Amino acid sequence: MNTKENGDGYQKLSKEDHFFLNQLGLTLTPEEKARIYVQMRLKYANNPVALQQIDAYDGNSEFYKILRKCRVAEKKGDIKTADELYAQLKKNYPDLK
Repeated sequence: MNTKENGDGYQKLSKEDHFFLNQLGLTLTPEEKARIYVQMRLKYANNPVALQQIDAYDGNSEFYKILRKCRVAEKKGDIKTADELYAQLKKNYPDLK
């Protein structure tokens, strides 16, 4: 498996799985994508870095829920709320850049 470690010793998604997740939206239905995300989460269950990466692809994840709220706050000009939500993203998903 082609992986890359972060500073904590956890490995990111394999190059192949990363590419696969990038391509999901092109051919699969929402139901099929949801099934793939579940399978990936099981495969990487003990790897918090990889799980964060999966959340970044899954439009129904907690990551995306917070991100959507952040964007709404920005559009409304509520910078304080947007900053708080962004801080929450950085805290909950420290390995995502």
